[in-house]
Amino acid sequence: MRKFGALYDNLITAAAWAGGALAVILVALIVWDVMLRTLGFQPPDWTTALIEYALLYMTMLAAPWLVRERANVAIDTFTNLLPIAWRIRLDWVVCFLCAALSLVLFVFGSELTATAWRNGDLDIRSIPIPFWIFYIGIPVSFAFVAIEFSLLPFRYKPLMDGRSTEGH
Repeated sequence: MRKFGALYDNLITAAAWAGGALAVILVALIVWDVMLRTLGFQPPDWTTALIEYALLYMTMLAAPWLVRERANVAIDTFTNLLPIAWRIRLDWVVCFLCAALSLVLFVFGSELTATAWRNGDLDIRSIPIPFWIFYIGIPVSFAFVAIEFSLLPFRYKPLMDGRSTEGH
């Protein structure tokens, strides 16, 4: 089981690194596109479509890692007023709700991907790309996000607070 856990952790970390690499590539593509336009040249038509695809994939690749690291947005003004025991309980509730919502998004993303696959829908703005390629990142990412939210309560920090719960 430990081997599977290590493999899973490495997969989530590798996906986050891939998302970061996509961010760097996006910046380079945008600079290149703008530079060509500024110099009076016509940039390739595919750069806009590629940038749009990469924005979604960058987000979907990094999302599970961001959940794991608790790098998501949390408003802790209210929760900091609560005793630690209540904060932990609220953490469990929030994690459960976020996991459930992620599973709902997984289902909708799966249906969207399957429909695009069945219909053979194409994005033909600049180069023909099947829409399912665009959509497949949504259910995959939200499945991992749901797993990460499910695991969070068993890790060391309450969602609403950066302080450790050990010893409380």
